[in-house]
This record gives sequence, C-alpha cells and structure tokens, in this order.
Amino acid sequence: MTVSAAQEIGNRACLRLGGPAPKPGDIALASLIRFHSINMNGGLEHALEYLSHEDLHGAVAGFRYFNLDKVASLLEAAMACDGDESRLDVLEARYGDLVPSDNVLVTAFEELYTSSPSAFAPSYPSCPQCCLTIGSSDRRGAASVGQGEGR
Repeated sequence: MTVSAAQEIGNRACLRLGGPAPKPGDIALASLIRFHSINMNGGLEHALEYLSHEDLHGAVAGFRYFNLDKVASLLEAAMACDGDESRLDVLEARYGDLVPSDNVLVTAFEELYTSSPSAFAPSYPSCPQCCLTIGSSDRRGAASVGQGEGR
C-alpha cells in the first residue's frame, strides 16, 4: 500500500506526536488530534481531566492554527468551567455540532497542507495505516483516531 505525503504527516501526528523534528503544522496537528481522540473516547470532561494544562493549550493553539477558531473558543470555555457539568454538557454537544466527524479535521488539515506544505516536516512514508484516513471520506472509529503505539 502506498502512503501519500499527507497520510504520512497524519500518521506522524497520531503515532509519533509530530515526529522527531516537527514543524509548526505538525505540532498543531498532533495537539488537536490528541485532544480530539481523548474527547471522542471519553467525553469533554474526561479530556479536561486527563490532559495536562499544556496539552489543552496546545489543542487550542492547534485548532486555531487550522482555522477552527470556534472549536478553539469552545475548548477555552470548557477549560474555564471549573467542572460545571451542565455547562460542560452544553459545550460537549456544541463540539459535536462543530466537529460531527473526523472529516472536519481532515478537511482543515488538507486545506492548510495544500496551501502551505512547508508548514510540515517532509514526509518519509513508513507507516501503512493512517489513523486519520486523510484523503478519504471514510470515517474510522473515533477511538482509533490518535490511538497508536509510540504514545
């Protein structure tokens, strides 16, 4: 199976946190995928409890980097909730509206990669399985996004 440059970048973000010499796009992609994966696996409250302050701020920056400002603002609001479960439930539902499938993230990545490939480290295809299914409308299970060895 041939892996495209975009797929390798997605794999690197999912499985190797952006790789050994990540560029800004790699770091942003790895950060938003890490948050999205944990959120989809256990919910917003779980993601807020599980991820570090640094991880959460990295996710906010990652969403903004990919022009997903509404998602970034939602995450900032969730971080300011201080465990208010009713507010978190509303924000979690809103996240589902803003990111109804992984394709939202894939499209944001593909658009930026197409316009600014230099924002990402060069690709060296090495992994036959892409965790984000970049370049396809087929959605893999949410639990598989960002879940791989090397974490």
